[in-house]
Amino acid sequence: MFMVVAMTTYLPTFMRDALGASLWLGAASLTILEAAGVVGALATGTLSDRWGRRTILLVLLTLAPIFLLVFLNTTGLLSAVLLVGLGLTAISQTPVKLAIVQDNFPDNRAAANGIFMAMNFVIRAAAIGVVGLLADRYGLPTAFLWSAIAGFLSIPAVFWLPEPGELVR
Repeated sequence: MFMVVAMTTYLPTFMRDALGASLWLGAASLTILEAAGVVGALATGTLSDRWGRRTILLVLLTLAPIFLLVFLNTTGLLSAVLLVGLGLTAISQTPVKLAIVQDNFPDNRAAANGIFMAMNFVIRAAAIGVVGLLADRYGLPTAFLWSAIAGFLSIPAVFWLPEPGELVR
């Protein structure tokens, strides 16, 4: 969530303040990121049906922080390509996570979905505050770096996910 928040909330400001880009270019960067996220969200659910939820989530959680770290160290056209990669990997994870929730609660999908979305909302709100505080204290590049590191720390959680139907109904 820290990577998603850093990129979707603070990207235009990062582009302007840290990279010296115009606010227009910052907005265009956010558009590229979000458009790729939409494509990724449409694709990841289908891919997880074919190759498995854990596999796709592991790939997304591994690639997203790598793309962010490389993005922080590049400029120009490569940055735009990395924004596409970030959109495809960081922003597109929610459909896979939601599918995992629904797989494990087939008799209570609406309640499970509501709890999942409520938790997402609360965690996102907290992450926005934390990333903002880090950015105020240490700067946006450092906040983005720490967000990428936090992304790597989420990878082991994939191995703790239950198999479909493993949870008590």
